[in-house]
Amino acid sequence: MSFSALVKSQYKYKGLINKAYETYKKSPKERLRKESYLLTRLESLEEKWKIFSETHRQLSLESPEGGPSQPTENLENVYDEVEETYIDYKSDIRETLEMLKQEAASSASHLQTTSRAENTSLKLPKISIPTFSGLYSEWTTFRDLYVSLIHDNPSIDNVQKMHYLKGHLTGEAEQ
Repeated sequence: MSFSALVKSQYKYKGLINKAYETYKKSPKERLRKESYLLTRLESLEEKWKIFSETHRQLSLESPEGGPSQPTENLENVYDEVEETYIDYKSDIRETLEMLKQEAASSASHLQTTSRAENTSLKLPKISIPTFSGLYSEWTTFRDLYVSLIHDNPSIDNVQKMHYLKGHLTGEAEQ
């Protein structure tokens, strides 16, 4: 590609990147809440930036027909401007994606909390653990209820568990 064709390409992609960023900033809020939209925008930006960067690299290897002069300095300024726009645009998209992820996590947490709250509002009959007198025939029922309601309950500390156990033993098992 000739030097002038590379310059035209660079200015073309400068315009495309700037226009894409302006369009993004004007996007409706509903669109900015869609991860697929944001990821597509990010892909498009990356493609444009790749072409722009490659064109700039080629320009830096070639010099204009009349030798190095003012145009190459101007192209460096153009590159710096577009690089800033690219960084701002990409940062905005990433921040929006991060906010969506945080909102999704917060929403999931809220749903889980709400679900637990709904479960705790159910009025079930109180399950009472029978006393254990030491008879083998009572052991399985007592053990299963004690383990599931008391022993495996993380909100009850060990001292309370022991107190509860001693309170439900009678006869030979109590001794």
